[in-house]
Amino acid sequence: MKKPPLTGIAALFLATGTVFAEERSPPAIRQFIQQNPPPGPRSDYIVDHKIPLSIGGTNAQDNLQWQSKPDAKAKDNVECDGHKCGRR
Repeated sequence: MKKPPLTGIAALFLATGTVFAEERSPPAIRQFIQQNPPPGPRSDYIVDHKIPLSIGGTNAQDNLQWQSKPDAKAKDNVECDGHKCGRR
């Protein structure tokens, strides 16, 4: 069976080796915080992008999640391994 051609971000990445990432959106983060209280003390959690902006994720509400600070640091280390994400 023939595979369908890649489109969107996948095709752009394969063609150029670059993903043009969205920038973090403070209004989207504020909206997420207002609509989704953290699961514990606010100081223990950050708002994280499930699919990182650096690899084509968006600021859409369904791509945001609360994450504990230790879990966020571990996830960042995995995400940054193999591509330049600006956090190290």
